[in-house]
Amino acid sequence: MSDNVHQYDGKLRDDYIKLRTIDDKYLKTDIAFSQCLDEMEKFNSHIISKIRLTPNDNYDSINDIDFSELCPRVWKFNRLLEESDNRVFFEQIDDMKTGLCPQGRTTRMFQIYNIWIDELIKYMTNIDSVDKDIRKVFDKLLIGNYI
Repeated sequence: MSDNVHQYDGKLRDDYIKLRTIDDKYLKTDIAFSQCLDEMEKFNSHIISKIRLTPNDNYDSINDIDFSELCPRVWKFNRLLEESDNRVFFEQIDDMKTGLCPQGRTTRMFQIYNIWIDELIKYMTNIDSVDKDIRKVFDKLLIGNYI
């Protein structure tokens, strides 16, 4: 994906629905947006404070995606990783300083969400191709028997 988040304006909704459908079928999401921000704040309080102060910028009307719904879906994975394994996630959060508009928020989170769901599909179809730390995350989040 490009660094220009507006390149994806109007192009993410259908893919997001597909990812969310897989997520809802196989994984637990048991974290509220406020808790998500509380936990993330220790890693980047400046950006998280800005997100808290601008809640009206959470809804991306161009892609019809709500950051306050997407962010916990992504954080549920990343919160289970070691801090050192969260580099890409926090780079995306840090990149929000250049674009806290709704599309900047949702596109950056969508990129990570897409990676996680791709990894979930690999986990379910060829577990040996998935890193052991990622497997541990899915082991904790999977609902029942997915086969």
